[in-house]
Amino acid sequence: MKDYKNFKLIDERELTDINSTAYLFEHKKTKAKILKLGNEDENKVFSIAFKTIPTDSTGVAHIMEHSVLNGSNKYTTREPFMDLLKSSLQTFLNAITYPDKTCYPVASRNDKDFKNLVDVYLDAVFNPIVYEKENIFYQEGWHYELKNIDDDIKYNGVVYNEMKGSYSSIYTIIFDELYKYLYPDTTYSYSSGGDPYHIPDLTYEKFLEFHKKFYHPSNSFIYFYGNGNIEEELDHLSEYLDNYDYKEIDTKIEYQKPFDAPKKVSVNYNISKDENPDGKDVLVYAVNTGHVDDVKDVFVSNILNDVLFSNESSKIKERLLEEKLCESVESVSSYGQEITMGVIAENSSVEKTDEFEKIIREELEKIVENGIDKDELTSTLNKYEYSLKEAGNFHTKGVIYFLKSALSFMYTDSYYDQLQFSDTLNKCRELIDTDYYEKFIEEKLLNNNFKIVLSLKATAGLNLEKDNEVKEKLKNYKESLSEEQLNDLLELNKNLEKFQSQEDTKEQKDTIPTLELEDIDSKLEEVDLNEEKIDNYTFLNPDLFTSNIHYGSFMFDLSNYSQKDYFYLSLLSDYIGLSDTLNYDYKKLYTQTYLASGGIFTSIYLSNKKDSEEFTSKFLFTFKTIENTEDKCIDILDEYLFNVKFEDKNRFKKILQNLKQEYKQKILESGNSFAITRSLAAFSKRRVLEDECSGFSYYEKLSDLLDNFDDKANSTLKKLEKYYKQIINSNDMIVTVINEKDHAQKFFEKLQKSVISKMSTEEIPKNDAPIKFFKLKEAYKTSSNVNYVAKSSDLKKQGFEYDSKITVLENILNTSYLYNQVRAKGGAYGVGIGVTLSGEVFVSSYRDPNIKNTIDAFDDMNKFIENMNFDEKEMKQFIIGAVNQFNPPMTTLTKGTRAINMYLAGRTIKDYEDFLSNMLSTKIDDLKKFAKLMQKSMKENHLCVVGNDTKIDENMELFDKVINIE
Repeated sequence: MKDYKNFKLIDERELTDINSTAYLFEHKKTKAKILKLGNEDENKVFSIAFKTIPTDSTGVAHIMEHSVLNGSNKYTTREPFMDLLKSSLQTFLNAITYPDKTCYPVASRNDKDFKNLVDVYLDAVFNPIVYEKENIFYQEGWHYELKNIDDDIKYNGVVYNEMKGSYSSIYTIIFDELYKYLYPDTTYSYSSGGDPYHIPDLTYEKFLEFHKKFYHPSNSFIYFYGNGNIEEELDHLSEYLDNYDYKEIDTKIEYQKPFDAPKKVSVNYNISKDENPDGKDVLVYAVNTGHVDDVKDVFVSNILNDVLFSNESSKIKERLLEEKLCESVESVSSYGQEITMGVIAENSSVEKTDEFEKIIREELEKIVENGIDKDELTSTLNKYEYSLKEAGNFHTKGVIYFLKSALSFMYTDSYYDQLQFSDTLNKCRELIDTDYYEKFIEEKLLNNNFKIVLSLKATAGLNLEKDNEVKEKLKNYKESLSEEQLNDLLELNKNLEKFQSQEDTKEQKDTIPTLELEDIDSKLEEVDLNEEKIDNYTFLNPDLFTSNIHYGSFMFDLSNYSQKDYFYLSLLSDYIGLSDTLNYDYKKLYTQTYLASGGIFTSIYLSNKKDSEEFTSKFLFTFKTIENTEDKCIDILDEYLFNVKFEDKNRFKKILQNLKQEYKQKILESGNSFAITRSLAAFSKRRVLEDECSGFSYYEKLSDLLDNFDDKANSTLKKLEKYYKQIINSNDMIVTVINEKDHAQKFFEKLQKSVISKMSTEEIPKNDAPIKFFKLKEAYKTSSNVNYVAKSSDLKKQGFEYDSKITVLENILNTSYLYNQVRAKGGAYGVGIGVTLSGEVFVSSYRDPNIKNTIDAFDDMNKFIENMNFDEKEMKQFIIGAVNQFNPPMTTLTKGTRAINMYLAGRTIKDYEDFLSNMLSTKIDDLKKFAKLMQKSMKENHLCVVGNDTKIDENMELFDKVINIE
């Protein structure tokens, strides 16, 4: 038996579902558990996780997650995490706070880089410098901000502002309130991320106590994945773990005692002070259905949650919408060691709570009595199986496997239940032909008192009231301070700003491990595209091994359409698959889709062409299927392509209502992407159309259509039908199938004989109407507690021809100047700049407490660029950190998709190799020439801000136009 020195091997098994050999070790001294998933994947992953059990909502676990990455005994720069981002070949670098655990995953394809990353993370979690530097806590957590003696005191801090943004999402609020009342006696009743109104209750002393208690090897779960050498990885761990002895740490989370009777709870939630609250309440029905130590219960709960509450064939969802009890329905997701199932009704009224509960009970009783449609269960199980086998098509699947193994191991004695899933899936499939699922519903959802009905009443300006209370509290606090204490507070802020502005010394910088430029392989993987011209269309086959999954698409040409068409084209893409067809109602269509495939999706594709202001525009049908179901997939594709109905106004209205709610949440949670697109639409034709398809223009037109539904529904449905009949057209169509060549060719031949042969070949009339750009400086007021600020420019107008060296400047600005000015000092959760291959530059902030200060920081980038002074070693680090821009980690699907996208843009792998080669030779003087370019670009002032209504009101002079998001 192999000797693993300070570790003993306690389990070894083949996990065929993920093509890995699993080795479970225990460190002899500390009893820390280490899981190694060995395989041929070069994209290696490491993670260490600790059970972290909050006892309040101050966000201590979340603030700790941020803080340990801000310097350690061995790596003494101010922020090693950012140093790694700027200088590593990392393919994943992050940290994640869950309700009951904190995880630190990293990944790299380069052996030397991987070892460096592992060492930095191990030293960070075990030896953080936060014990010596209180300013880390003030920066990442919270502090009293006072810059001048006459200013009002405010709260500021990165996590504080991040969570203000998080609590702008209705879903954060829903789950926060739900778990507070469903699991009141457990850690799940608290906000591990931190409630902004409770974060300032956390003291530095309690913060350090939290680290001392939980960040110990005996409380850890450690993970390695990929083709790394297992003995070397364990030896590396020994350097840290051997310094500790075993420690008994109480991290047991008691299960919530079931209720004697179901609960009903009503709470208020915030919407914008200018927003009408009518019809914006939320109702939730949720049930505890067991514990995650029973993996079959986990799978069954996930399957039934989809079947009963969220998918398009759900009878409960249909009834809630038909009874006009709400406008949108979602299912309740589960986390932690408790399994939770349930349904969320959005845009409802608290007065309908009893009716809501009654409908759910009635429908569940009918399902138990009449049985669940076997096809619905099978199709949902198929969808679930695709997701498990593809690991969500995430580019670093070892991270997904870590999260699944941690989910199993940190609550049960098994680490593999979520990884070796075929047996459980097969068991779930066998149970479809029994009454197991009906019995499960009867026992767990109907005759179970461990449930809650929660109503959330929309209250305009609720947070404004809370914020005013905070202001009053801070005012009283300031008045209570002596002159000496006020000066101490001013000094604290001065020291914090000095800490944030302080340059690392050469000695500190030298502690960060680096690669050499010689470690970079500038040769990129090329995919054989197998282009075939056929009559009036093209077939592309990226020849890749896909485990015999066909990843296919039809790409229909949209080049003859004008700007005014794109709202309807995008609405059509959202409509298809949600409406009835000739042979199926929309519920049956959903079921049949997942019986035959892993999903059929429609979307609008827009992409710039190489060395041109022109762009490619396509209407996409994408689908995936395996060989056993490919004939059924072709049959269902026929329904999507030729048999969609445009008759049911009631169904159309429900689709629109759901879309509006979905987009409103996107604006609240990802306002930066909407702001970027809108600002770019000031000069980019493609971005104007993106805004029409998925930006503010789309949302505004959706809202208008709903507000005037009775007048516009019929004409809109006729327009959608007209576009539908036009675009299913083989002229200039591109058909793609990602799979090995022989398999792809056979499948394509079947497509030719069936659906392709039925497509129209009529010419689509060309509309040459010019595109209208958006020229205004705009702000969009929402109920968000934070802001998203974006500016952009067309660098080509300044004489810029794309030079890949600018990606190094992006890396410098993102990880140095912008990070320091907007995140560290300004308190925003995120900030970034990007330059596209077509010469667009955009810069934006994320969950930002500021507007004007952030704009000023953007406008001053040129000064930083002019005065940059990096030595050769630092430049090398910035260059290495930019490599993944041209050589990112990819799954089989993304490799094939990138090959197709390059074809559409007229680019080759040689272009990207040239970009990479040019970038590797970057000198600092190459970058300083971009200073004036950035100065001119920011002066163009293509500005868009999304965010807090009060903050926008305070900065009205910055905008030509202000819009309320209702």
